[in-house]
Parts: sequence; structure tokens; C-alpha cells
Amino acid sequence: MKVETLLISPHLCEAVHDANGNVRRLSASALGKIKNPNGLDALISLLDDDKHQVRQYAAKSLGMIGDVRALPYLLKTSQDPVYYVKDSAQNAIKKIREKLTSKI
Repeated sequence: MKVETLLISPHLCEAVHDANGNVRRLSASALGKIKNPNGLDALISLLDDDKHQVRQYAAKSLGMIGDVRALPYLLKTSQDPVYYVKDSAQNAIKKIREKLTSKI
């Protein structure tokens, strides 16, 4: 993992608690793009956010990271009443399961 990634991750994990929903959404997106598993807890916490776009980006990012520990939370989010949140959670579950089966 790049040094830059290690340095920025703690700031992104803090930013998921920002009052501004756009900051939380963009932080979730960035955590997924850098695929740092240290962001797992921060992303999981966003699955219950009141803003549906934040939940969507958190689910997408968890799929990008691909950590099996996110599955129970994504399964719950796959029942979200907002279609694209539900769809993102289902796609993330699929990615994680594919990653698991490719290791066998």
C-alpha cells in the first residue's frame, strides 16, 4: 500500500462523521477507491446514515474493499427501501462472494 494512502486514510475515516452529507459521501467514495481495509468500520457506520447517497457510496466502497466482515451489514442494507442503495449493497455482496470463491 502506498505511503500516501496510509497517511490519508485516518483523515477520511474522521470525515465520515462530518455534518455535511456530501463530505461523508465523498469520504466513503475515497475510502473505497484506495481499498484500505482500515476504513471498514467507518464505512459500515455509514450504512445507517440518514442520507441515501451516503449509504449507497458506503455499500459500493465496501464491495471495492471486499472484506468478508462487511457481509452481515451489507445483507441488512440489501433490504434498504431506496432502490439504488439496495442495488449497491447487493452488488457489493456479489463482489465479496466472488472474491471468496476465487480464493478456493
